[in-house]
Formats: sequence, structure tokens, C-alpha cells
Amino acid sequence: MLKWCTYCQEFQGEVPPFDTLASTHGICQNCVPHAEHLTSRELLG
Repeated sequence: MLKWCTYCQEFQGEVPPFDTLASTHGICQNCVPHAEHLTSRELLG
């Protein structure tokens, strides 16, 4: 799977399962300080 930051859309790399080209989301370290309103579950993607 291809992982992208939900906020800035920066590519975060690949995560298992590696043979799937679907995308998933997360949050990059640059956006974490700006996401104080998110729950811990949302921050972990």
C-alpha cells in the first residue's frame, strides 16, 4: 500500500501489504504540530 500524509499529501512510503497499490493515509512529522485537534487513532492512521 502507498501511504500519504492526509494534510500535505507528501508520500510517506510503502506499508504492508506491499503487493497492493491501494493508498492509505497517515500524518507526517511536519504536520503533527498542526493537528492538535485529532485523536490518537487518527494520528496513527
